[in-house]
Amino acid sequence: RNYEIVRNQVELGEIIGEGQFGNVHKGSYKARDGQIMAVAVKTCKVDADLATAEKFLEEAYIMQQFEHPYIIRLIGVCSEAPIWLVMELARLGEMRAYLQSNKHRLDLAALLLYAFQLSTALSYLESKKFVHRDIAARNVLVSSHSCVKLADFGLSRWVEDQSYYVASKCKLPIKWMAPESINFRRFTTSSDVWMF
Repeated sequence: RNYEIVRNQVELGEIIGEGQFGNVHKGSYKARDGQIMAVAVKTCKVDADLATAEKFLEEAYIMQQFEHPYIIRLIGVCSEAPIWLVMELARLGEMRAYLQSNKHRLDLAALLLYAFQLSTALSYLESKKFVHRDIAARNVLVSSHSCVKLADFGLSRWVEDQSYYVASKCKLPIKWMAPESINFRRFTTSSDVWMF
């Protein structure tokens, strides 16, 4: 499938998230068949260096390999500068804020459902030989009151032959990392489970 999108098919709306390398906007996408859908658009900063632009395209390449009900779906990419990643929109936002604002209405059954959904997403990533490396509530998006999805594959890496990935000196989320990841910068599907 060709993931390249013409920029005039996408309309940017309000900013719904801010990051080190760009922002995430709510937007709309007009598909080739004329259908208009609400989307999330991750925009790379206009003045981004080549390494940052490559990271955005690498994230898109990783995301296009996944098709799972509990992983945010890549719709397409505007690969000319500034780079835009167009993804499905999770209407209720990130899980961390959702849990805080809905703590009185969430029961054990809902929390177990979310845990099940995310564990199936992690199992799927393992079957594809990927480690996410940044499992945290800020990287889980809430599509509906009964559906959460794993997102933000900027730190994800392919792992050969069920072994492990050794990270370079990039910034990593130490607060949630497994001991072997902190001490040896070693990441496996098991370290993803630790973060979960």
